[in-house]
Amino acid sequence: MKEKIKKFRETFKELWKIPRYNALIKLGLYFVFFLVFGSIFVLNRVPKKKNPEKEITINKNSYEFSYNINDNIIKGKKNKNITFTYNDIEYTIEDENITCDLDDCNIEFKYIFDFFTLDKIEDYIKNGELISKTEYTTGDIEYKYNINNSKIMEYFNSENGFEIIKNNNKYTINLENYNILDKIILEYK
Repeated sequence: MKEKIKKFRETFKELWKIPRYNALIKLGLYFVFFLVFGSIFVLNRVPKKKNPEKEITINKNSYEFSYNINDNIIKGKKNKNITFTYNDIEYTIEDENITCDLDDCNIEFKYIFDFFTLDKIEDYIKNGELISKTEYTTGDIEYKYNINNSKIMEYFNSENGFEIIKNNNKYTINLENYNILDKIILEYK
C-alpha cells in the first residue's frame, strides 16, 4: 500500500512540473471543490413548502362562517337554512325570509346574505379578473380578484367594481368605493 502511495506521489510531482498537466490538475481540483460545495448547498437548503393551492375543501351545503363588517361580527352556520347571531340576537334565514326572537327582524346587513355567501363569492371569482397572486414563505397563497358585478353595483348605486382577496379559508371583500362600508371579511370552516 505504501508503495502505491509513493508511486502516486512521484507520478503527481512529475505531472505537476509539466505546465499543461499542471493546468488540468488545477482545473480538476476546482471542479471537485465546486461540485462538493454545490452539493452541500443544494442538500442543506431549506425546502420550500410544496402546497400549491393549499385549498381547504368544504361542504358548501353545511359550514360555519364568521363575517367581520366594520368591526361588527356576525357568526353563524349554513345548513339547509342560515342561522347566525348578531348583537346577541339569533336570526334564521330560510327561503329569503328572516325570523328572530324580536317583533322586527330587519337587519341592516341583510345584503350580505343576498350577495356575499360562500357560493356567490366563488361565482364572482370564477367570473372575475385575477389581479395578482402572492406566495408567502409560510406556504400560503393569496389571490386578488377584480369583480364587476352589475347587480351589486346597482344595489350599492356605484359604477365601480370591487376587489376580493382569497387566502385559504378567508375572503376579504374590499368595498371602499361603495360608501357604505370598507370591507367584509368572511371566514369559514
